Amino acid sequence: MLIRQNGPVFGLSASAYLDPGSWEWSLAYRTLDSSRRFRGSFEQFEREDFGTYVVNQQRMADVSATYAVSKRVSVGLGVPVVQASWGTPNLKIEPGKPSTLTDGPRNNQVGRGIGDVSAKAQAWLFKPADHATGNVALSLGVKAPRATRTSRISIRTSTA
Repeated sequence: MLIRQNGPVFGLSASAYLDPGSWEWSLAYRTLDSSRRFRGSFEQFEREDFGTYVVNQQRMADVSATYAVSKRVSVGLGVPVVQASWGTPNLKIEPGKPSTLTDGPRNNQVGRGIGDVSAKAQAWLFKPADHATGNVALSLGVKAPRATRTSRISIRTSTA
């Protein structure tokens, strides 16, 4: 499972409507650690037995800001800061033979930095003063990818 930005929010302690000219800030943190593998609903225990399991670790802090242009219209920006790692077994490669696992450190790949930045505009369809307990919002947003084509991956292997 990958970490996703803008997770669900349940319940509100105050009004969902911002006053014109006001800001709303939020910080969300998510984490994931996994070395278990499933095919459908069945866990693949043999991956652990054979040492072919992959270790995933993911962390994300999402900083978001929303500015109320008016009682009905707001604009927002979300900036995720991500650190993720992926560890695979070390392989021994010999020409003409199948690859085999070796003892020793795992091949670890780490990525960190600013993730895909998102910006949005939102408008309440009905007047907030007349619909204090419920309303419908229309939002339009864009997400800007931050990946580069210069990223590099190197994998350690052992040779005979």
